[in-house]
Amino acid sequence: MHDFSTNYPAVLIRARALTGFPALVSSHGGDCAALLGAAGIDPRLLDAPDATLPMARLVTLLNGSAERLAAPDLGLHLAQLRDIDVLGALALVVRNSATLGDALAAISRNMSYHSPGLKIDVEADPLRPAMTRLRFALRPGAELPLRHAMELSMGVGVRFIAGVTGEDGADWHIGFRHDSPLTAEQYRKYFRAPVLLEQAQDSLSFPTRLLAVPISPYGSALQVAAERHVGNLIRRSPLDLVQQVETLVDRQLASGGGTLVQVARQMGLHERTLQRRLKEQSIYFEDIVDGLRRSRAEQYLAHSAIPLAEVSSMLGYTEQSSFIRCCKRWFALTPQVFRNLYSGFSTA
Repeated sequence: MHDFSTNYPAVLIRARALTGFPALVSSHGGDCAALLGAAGIDPRLLDAPDATLPMARLVTLLNGSAERLAAPDLGLHLAQLRDIDVLGALALVVRNSATLGDALAAISRNMSYHSPGLKIDVEADPLRPAMTRLRFALRPGAELPLRHAMELSMGVGVRFIAGVTGEDGADWHIGFRHDSPLTAEQYRKYFRAPVLLEQAQDSLSFPTRLLAVPISPYGSALQVAAERHVGNLIRRSPLDLVQQVETLVDRQLASGGGTLVQVARQMGLHERTLQRRLKEQSIYFEDIVDGLRRSRAEQYLAHSAIPLAEVSSMLGYTEQSSFIRCCKRWFALTPQVFRNLYSGFSTA
């Protein structure tokens, strides 16, 4: 099946994610500019923390640097050079949260400010009573090995929680989906907690009682104000802009909605503003609609019980001839021939 999202730029992340990288490279005697260049990253981003870069390039940088510097623990090492300030404006919310639990919930709600490709869920650990689990998910927008990127994210998370609570983490549990050449002893250098590899989830579990550990003595008022500020930043310049547009268009295709004017209004933007922001990511609104229609056409045509006229209507076409022309452009086939081939029937 065609994934139209691959036609668009990869998931973005703030350039602040490069924090500590030059110092790490220097400690290994490497060439920072060369490593950045090999990953397609402009070295000037080191001085522009609120700028963005594709997360896939960051992952490529970590993987390539680990190999060139002969540093199999690169992600873990880099985590030691960071603190929660790597989250930029979101760190202000964290530092003004009443408790650790409030801070983690705020991070989960607002991670799209730093990158929509990194998701952290806070939940009860289903396997361990009286334990809370942070479940990490990383979506870089490319099929790349994620070991160093995930170990970096986990390392920052562990350092933050340990710093707030004063706990050594010996009774915590860490699980990674990936395999690793690192030994248990090497992991112990960075985590007191036992590390299990090839698990179902990338996760960190710690005692639920730690959620009540206080952070700020000023209550929740400052957190609310700080989170409102971050929410405004996300709305003014969301890193997941394309995904937001796709979602709104998808909901309205069948009703004939999802036009540029309608979507911009629903996002609280002028249509020219929306067009400009999409263009900054080398995307056009019409391409999003076309890609979405193609993806949905493949899904609907796979179900022979749905009449072709209804498929055309579900995709927002007022005339079936327009749908046929688009199918010929997408697949070099008419809708009926595409359906027959997909179902394994001969059209001869």
